[in-house]
Amino acid sequence: MVVFAEVAIPTLLGAAVGTGLGAAAAAVNARLIPASALSLPPATVTAGVLGLALGAAIVLALLCSAIPLLRLRRLDPAVVLRGQ
Repeated sequence: MVVFAEVAIPTLLGAAVGTGLGAAAAAVNARLIPASALSLPPATVTAGVLGLALGAAIVLALLCSAIPLLRLRRLDPAVVLRGQ
C-alpha cells in the first residue's frame, strides 16, 4: 500500500495541476480568440472532465506501481532484515 501511495500522491497532484492549468488556458483562450473565429464550441471544464482526469490518474498510478509491487512480493522479509 505504501508503494501505491508513493506513486498515487504525485500522480493525483499532477492531474489536479494539469487540469487547473487546462481550465486557465481555456479561459484565456476564450477571451483572446473570438467565438466567431472558430467552428469549435468553447472549451469548458465540467465534472465529467474532472472525473476523467481523476480516473486516468488512478489508472496511471496503478500501472506505475505494479512492477515494484510484484518485486516486493518476491522478497523474503527475513533475508532483507538480515541484510543479505
